[in-house]
Amino acid sequence: MSISAVKLDALPMRVARREFTRSRLCAAAREVFFVKGYGAATLEDIAQAAGTRRSTLYNHFRDKNDLLAEIAEDYLAKVKLEVARLRGPKPSRGEIDTWIQQFARFVVAERTPTILVVHGSAEREVPQALLAFGVRLIEAFADQLSAFAAALRPDGEGRLALVRARVVLRELGYALCTHVEEEGGGLTPEMLTVAGELFERFVSEQV
Repeated sequence: MSISAVKLDALPMRVARREFTRSRLCAAAREVFFVKGYGAATLEDIAQAAGTRRSTLYNHFRDKNDLLAEIAEDYLAKVKLEVARLRGPKPSRGEIDTWIQQFARFVVAERTPTILVVHGSAEREVPQALLAFGVRLIEAFADQLSAFAAALRPDGEGRLALVRARVVLRELGYALCTHVEEEGGGLTPEMLTVAGELFERFVSEQV
């Protein structure tokens, strides 16, 4: 076998090893952020949780926000599949309720990133990665629902619709997060109902 052939064979292995390391670092960061909170977590904490050195972490990620962005990107890809389940452009209340129940099952399965994203987005100083997540989430809804598409218009009415969209999604996210944390007990069913009412009002009234 030629030297060039050996190098070509080694390339996929290096890529696979790099991707495995990145995945391990993200998994560790996700758990550390979840347990300690994004603000309190350090890169040293994450490196130790991943069973590696901080220098190795820096070979893959610049800082905590870079790690959080990768975690949010992976979560967003899954969320977009759930958003696509909701028929547009103006779903009925029954369709919304069915979709919220499906979404509730999804967030139970994705418990850690759901709580991390929802709570992190409610902080006074929201990490840049989660601000970007919020924008892309609204864009995902805009692909399905005309009300969210209107929220992306650059005019004054669009800005008002954008604020409404953010409030609706914030309340839905909070209700779903509570559903996860309380395991469907307490006032969770009522919270999901109210979130559904707000969502229905927004998608039905917004032009």
